Amino acid sequence: MQGSHRAAQTGANRVAVVIPDGLRRSTLHASGARVLTEWHTVWRPICGSKPAFGPAVEADLLRTALKFSEGLRGRADRAEHDGGEDSGGGGIAGGSFNIHFDLDGSVPAQAMPAIDAVEAAIEALFADPINITIEISFDDLSGGTLGVTSSPYTHISYSTSRDGLQDDADDTDGLLQRLPSGSSVPVRYNGNNHSITLENRVFWSLANYKATIGAIGGDAGSIIFNDDITWDYDPSNGVVGYSFQDVLAHEVGHALGFTSGADFRDKDLEVMDLFRFQKNDDGHDYNPDSWAEFRVRPRLVSDGAPPGKHITDFIQHTFPMSDGTSHQPSHFDERLNPIGLMDPALSWGETHWPALFNSKDLRVLDAIGWDR
Repeated sequence: MQGSHRAAQTGANRVAVVIPDGLRRSTLHASGARVLTEWHTVWRPICGSKPAFGPAVEADLLRTALKFSEGLRGRADRAEHDGGEDSGGGGIAGGSFNIHFDLDGSVPAQAMPAIDAVEAAIEALFADPINITIEISFDDLSGGTLGVTSSPYTHISYSTSRDGLQDDADDTDGLLQRLPSGSSVPVRYNGNNHSITLENRVFWSLANYKATIGAIGGDAGSIIFNDDITWDYDPSNGVVGYSFQDVLAHEVGHALGFTSGADFRDKDLEVMDLFRFQKNDDGHDYNPDSWAEFRVRPRLVSDGAPPGKHITDFIQHTFPMSDGTSHQPSHFDERLNPIGLMDPALSWGETHWPALFNSKDLRVLDAIGWDR
């Protein structure tokens, strides 16, 4: 493992452990160019965990991060040496999207049909010709914590990010052609003032990078479930406890790139933030009312400010987003009637089955580069 862990906390109830992973070679889909990309793995509690932050939860994060990161890095090195899963441009020749859950011996037998069901459901949603692998295991974690999860991330230039999104766009992705031109995108990193940063880089999860930007080896992450939680593996007949299928699919959604730099990064944005704005103008023209304005209005990537005014905006469709005051910004806003599976809280007995991801979840994932 290169470097050392870093705990990055934003707010009283959120924490992330960041472990540097070093450099990896990648082949860009749009140009075929070979580039070096710098990676790090981010470990966080599974969404809905209570408490979401505390000494015991941080200890779980550190322990699992240190335990698993050596193995993840080793597999990344081997995959790269072998040409990666997607050698030859990043696609599977004549293939289709494939998600593989790599299970260890801690996974209970009753969880396996549920894992198979989620795998089949997600594979049916996307057409990107790539393989992604996510490790699944169970462990004895702190009481109230549903589990911990990790995803590798890298950053690349804004212009390369925009080119990848536009090159990967289909006929339904016209908005992508209206992303800001040039080498930077305007961003407000503090919603309490009107300062604008011209940001020249974007962070990507490994799975989203593979689908949109370039061929890269390695696993897309790990999910460790707390074996002390009452899990319901079959939501088709109602849920007693926590719906395992919902939680698994939700965490896969984060691995696919449904995340925000407002969660813990220090003045950096992730790809979903390219569509994140303030919903009202507040004396300034912050909200894009047209495709032309979408090209030039500043994005809002601010933890907690201004409260209640964060949206994902596709012009024809607008979705309220969590602002960081009570839930992680990497989610829709929490509502009594959930906006989608990527809401921040899943209650005891709640399920989105049989759809799991709905049209709103999928609209966001489509915008950040997943083919539908």
